[in-house]
Amino acid sequence: MSEIVSKDIVVPAVNDLQQQRKKYCLNYVDRIRAAQKTYRDRNKERVNIGKHKYYVENKDAINERQATKYECACGGKYTRSNKSKHEKSNLHIRSLEPEIVELE
Repeated sequence: MSEIVSKDIVVPAVNDLQQQRKKYCLNYVDRIRAAQKTYRDRNKERVNIGKHKYYVENKDAINERQATKYECACGGKYTRSNKSKHEKSNLHIRSLEPEIVELE
């Protein structure tokens, strides 16, 4: 799937490059994660400034996403930021338990 630009030059197609990158990432996932962690440790201040800048620029979208209300199969309602808390609640746990029928 390579594109031939001239007789001497062969340029790989975009799809080939994507597949090569995906294969590389899957083969070297541990090495990539270690490199990213090292970078974050060495550049804590720069990373924190970048995170803060992103938050300031996207504050409205982030807050809107967090405030989105969801309805659960148990009949309860929760916001995205409270999903974990809701799933641990007695209302959620009891309503999704299969009903136990006692035989008499």
